Amino acid sequence: MFRTPVINDTELDTKILQWDLYLRWTPYDNPDFHVLRKAAQLTFTRYLKHGSFHDLQDSIVLQERVLDHPSVQNAHSYGSLGALAIALAERWYQISQVEDIQRAISLHEEALDLHVTPDEDRALLLGNLALTLIYQDLSDAQPLRIRRTIFLLREALAISPICNDTAAILNARLGRALERFYSCSEGQMSDLDEAISVCRKAVDLLPAGHVDRPEALMSLSNAIGRKDAKSRGPGAEECRFLYRLTLDEMSPTHPRRVSCLSSLAYLLCIAYDTKRGSRADLDEGLQMCHEAMALLDPAHLIYPAVVGRLGVALSCRFSYFPQNREDLDYSILLHEKAMHADPLSSASRYIHVHNLAHALEIRYNKFKDVADLQRAIELGREALELCPPGHPDHHYSAGVLSLRLILHPSVSISAIDEMVDLFAAILRDEFEPTRTGRSTPLNTTARLFHARFLRSGEPSDWSRCMELFEAATADPYSDYVERFEAAKEWITVTQSSNSTEATMKAYQMAVDISPHRIYPALDLSSQLDNLKREFASVSCDAAGCALALADTLRAATMLEQGRATFWSQRLQLRSSFKGLPQELADRLFESSRKMEEYTDLKRSPSASGEQKLLQQRAQHESFQQLVREVRTYPGYHEFLQPPGNDSLVKAAEKGSLVMLLSSRHYGSFAIIIRHHSSVAEHIPFPSLDFDDLTKMAGSFQHSVRRVREEWRSEAREGHFRLKLDKRRLVPEEEPDIMTRLWTTVAEPIIRRLGLKKCPSYDTRPRIWWCCAGPFASLPIHAAGRAGVNAEYLSDYVLSSYVPTIGCLTQARSYAHSMPLEVKKVLIVAEPEVEGQVPLPNAIAERQIIYNKLREKGVPLSSQPKPLARQRLTDILRDMEDASIVHLACHGRQDPDEPLSSGFVLRDGRLTISDVIRLKLHNTHFAFLAACESASGDREQPDEAIHLGAAMLFMGVKSVVGTLWRASALQSSRAKLMALQVDG
Repeated sequence: MFRTPVINDTELDTKILQWDLYLRWTPYDNPDFHVLRKAAQLTFTRYLKHGSFHDLQDSIVLQERVLDHPSVQNAHSYGSLGALAIALAERWYQISQVEDIQRAISLHEEALDLHVTPDEDRALLLGNLALTLIYQDLSDAQPLRIRRTIFLLREALAISPICNDTAAILNARLGRALERFYSCSEGQMSDLDEAISVCRKAVDLLPAGHVDRPEALMSLSNAIGRKDAKSRGPGAEECRFLYRLTLDEMSPTHPRRVSCLSSLAYLLCIAYDTKRGSRADLDEGLQMCHEAMALLDPAHLIYPAVVGRLGVALSCRFSYFPQNREDLDYSILLHEKAMHADPLSSASRYIHVHNLAHALEIRYNKFKDVADLQRAIELGREALELCPPGHPDHHYSAGVLSLRLILHPSVSISAIDEMVDLFAAILRDEFEPTRTGRSTPLNTTARLFHARFLRSGEPSDWSRCMELFEAATADPYSDYVERFEAAKEWITVTQSSNSTEATMKAYQMAVDISPHRIYPALDLSSQLDNLKREFASVSCDAAGCALALADTLRAATMLEQGRATFWSQRLQLRSSFKGLPQELADRLFESSRKMEEYTDLKRSPSASGEQKLLQQRAQHESFQQLVREVRTYPGYHEFLQPPGNDSLVKAAEKGSLVMLLSSRHYGSFAIIIRHHSSVAEHIPFPSLDFDDLTKMAGSFQHSVRRVREEWRSEAREGHFRLKLDKRRLVPEEEPDIMTRLWTTVAEPIIRRLGLKKCPSYDTRPRIWWCCAGPFASLPIHAAGRAGVNAEYLSDYVLSSYVPTIGCLTQARSYAHSMPLEVKKVLIVAEPEVEGQVPLPNAIAERQIIYNKLREKGVPLSSQPKPLARQRLTDILRDMEDASIVHLACHGRQDPDEPLSSGFVLRDGRLTISDVIRLKLHNTHFAFLAACESASGDREQPDEAIHLGAAMLFMGVKSVVGTLWRASALQSSRAKLMALQVDG
């Protein structure tokens, strides 16, 4: 009986060579039977490990000779029959010769007829017949065949030893059969649960390096992946981990490597598309797809699947990066090829039909050729026929077809009625109220009712549409990403109908979901990328909608709640747990400490990297569970919730707060919360819309860049003048921008507050500016009008900026526990860095500050010397216990990797990622005399991803930074943005 021997590659090659030489030197028609059988067995084993088709062919030839040998006519011939049968089944898998699979099944059945004793040999024969039937089902899906397969495997397990290699491989195959049984619409969720359970048992029984372990790992991955498609749990991360683990245990030419590569590639691309992955995942997935294609013969049984997955990857890339139409056109070509290559009876045919329809829909959305949409609808109907009621993907097929019908400009009401009835049945029969993923069919049904309302005008259709959208957005058993998608659709529908109150309800749901949008099993950089791809302007639009309803305080609350999601999650881990029961506080502290360990996590395309992401997600869920537990205690129902109305009013106790926002839909406004006032008021800016502000911000940045290049040229030539012509310092576009900011923004606010010019700097009142959207890229503090009757904002107030009101509140809470005296000052000066313009005044600046502080007896972290250079590691260490930090160096804002933005030092860059790891609660003040230290990402300004904000959120009480690239000539001039948070 054939059993896979445990043998290392060197020994395997040596033995095969020995037996091959022996057989060459013996008569062909009278070889030694045992040598012949051993040579066949070892050659097939090498094929299983390394995938050489030549080895597979040789093993079949040798097995045929074994069967022809006179010695096979004995009681053990069943073993030779079984060995040839499994080799033929493998050849069928590789090149799809129909006669191979038919003969393999016949030989297996003949072997079972010869060996009826219920022992381990019969168990192996049953298991190999089952595997052969699974292979056959890949191209000709028949539920009865899979039922028979499951029956055979259960019989085999009943007569097999419980805990050996045979039991392991039988469990893996049973799991694979159960997963296919579920996939062909015959099975239940309990079948998937059993599939996962028996596959885990198989993996546990097989040690690393065992030749059958990759099969067990892949069977487990498939079962988990199928269940995750329904539950949207942590299965996707575990699947990626298992696939990477499998690849690590496979040789580069392993016969299942193509399947494993293609499956992992698909998961990586889908992860990006569903907000569970990063751009690096998409790129790696594409690379793996191409690698799999290069290893694949067109006759291979899984050729259609591999081709289709490359098509999915390309259409996914085009959806987010549509610069290259060739991606989409090639994707469509690949899906056509996959669909035509897959037999009509294949269980996976509907997948290729779906993929082609989806690519055509993408092309329609981009280029508006109705022929593409019409064909996508036809393909959608075909896919729905292939996925009848009871099929796991029936509701998905119905959903995508419904949405394509809605897109069609001439769709009939009867077609919409048909889909409404279909989804009523789906919600009734397939989605009980507690099932995960119910939000998606609810959302689709809502959109169908809206489409019918647009055609019928029936008020009942509108009412039902609103009810369904609300249910889809509020469903507690659905994934936050699904619920957020439903909220976005709800907003779009209500805005198009000018139903402001309904839109406000939808926005409130979206804002409430907003803090949960970040997928926990991602590194920090990928979390930011997903925030950028998500509904970035939700907070400004929500606040604008509230203002349209004259609900100013609600607008302020929503603006605060929907912004700086990235930082809010970081701050949760730094919260005070005082006042809680000690045992619960200790658990929270320990959980938050473990969560902070993942701050350093970088994406690693490896099994260990995927495992860390799994651990990160588990730790995140543990922390959130503890938070939910705290909220059940009396008086703690708002624990770690965004600040409410009372918190916003309290934040203005030391000076007025002004929140500036701009929305594409509702216009631009200021929200004012006055000093010692319990109400909020707002000022509209009717002459300043979102596009105006965006253009102003772009123009301002452009003018600053142009002047910066002039300064850089002078610096390279060594011309460092201490005094410059004012005309040179102010680009020609800038006065117009500053004047417009004064007349349209600053002056109306000053007049509303009733402020007067103050000759004394010390007597000017403070305003804290909280700027959202395009306002975050403009220097509000520099607004003014030059000329005879010159007026500047700085004549009236002292301006400070806060990324969020919560950041201001937090800084004040830290201030209460800060020591009043200055314990240590850290001064860093980096005048020369390779590849950067010299900063010759940096050392002089450092010395001046040092001398002044020494006169006052303030302790410094180190004695500044003319040629001293502080190392990055020393600076990071000293920052945590410094009361004041002064950095005089180059700074760089990285638009592609915002967390890599940082201060340029001789031995590296002090990045935002570095700052996030620090605890700066003892730091009173940081002066960042570096370029762009308060300049955020223009694509996601509401996340405030810049060095100044990082310092504030990590505990520094007050920060001064620059909005743009400052030269050495500017370093001490007025164009500094004061990010001050003063208690």
